[in-house]
Amino acid sequence: MMTDIDAQPAPAGPAGSAVDTDLLRAWREDGLVLLRGVLNHEQVARMRAAAQELTRDGWDRDGSDPRFPDDYPHSVRSTAVVATTDAFDELIDHPRALPALVALLGPELQMAGSEVFARRNSEKPMSRFHTDFGPSLQRILLKPDSAAIQLKIQYFLTDVDGQDEGNFVYLPGSHLLASEMVKANCHVGSANEWLDRGEWPPAAVQVVARAGDAVVFWPGLWHAVASNVAGPERLTAILRYSQLWCRPHDASAAAADRRALTPRRQALLARLPAGANEMDYYKPRHLFDT
Repeated sequence: MMTDIDAQPAPAGPAGSAVDTDLLRAWREDGLVLLRGVLNHEQVARMRAAAQELTRDGWDRDGSDPRFPDDYPHSVRSTAVVATTDAFDELIDHPRALPALVALLGPELQMAGSEVFARRNSEKPMSRFHTDFGPSLQRILLKPDSAAIQLKIQYFLTDVDGQDEGNFVYLPGSHLLASEMVKANCHVGSANEWLDRGEWPPAAVQVVARAGDAVVFWPGLWHAVASNVAGPERLTAILRYSQLWCRPHDASAAAADRRALTPRRQALLARLPAGANEMDYYKPRHLFDT
């Protein structure tokens, strides 16, 4: 049972100083939280235009990318977008999302990657059930009350308000299950056997969301992408966050070297200020300086 939570502005003082018990319960039980109304209409329109521009040329390709075989021919992704454009900078520390991220990861976090997706029509599911961040994560099961190691937040830039509109699909509670066989492609065989029969697993949930909503999920959650037979092109932006000591996923942090960002955004891109020492990567002193 998915829990909807109205996104709240960051409280006064360090972000995340107020812990939402409903958020923590949903995260521990389901592995996913749906945050309603994170972005306003103006932000959605501006980021949607940027996402369309970033993915526009990708439709001209004539074959699948071996790194992302599920994408072809219905999906285009653009990676390390924070390194490419400033259009998504406000997502780095968005005040209606950051409290949830800090509640789940703790204050020693960084933004570890960024990408946008465009997904057009497809008669079949666009992505089979899988986990993220490589096969090693399929061997890591967190205790329910553990802080996350990594997570992803996906911002919807178009409405996905029905079924089979390119919805994010997940199996609630699967983040607590070990995959029966660790695979290099991170596919989950027992869940995908249902897709091979043209069905969804009985417990599968298609996330229904409006533009401006966001889902936060543990990368070890078994998830997929539904077909898009009913909706227009679906656009999303995804940011990855991790503990500060983890290796970044892509080159997004390079943005901190190339343009002026607030001190907090610099810190969230793991660029510590002058005078910092190595231990600040483990015990940061400046993460929420503004």
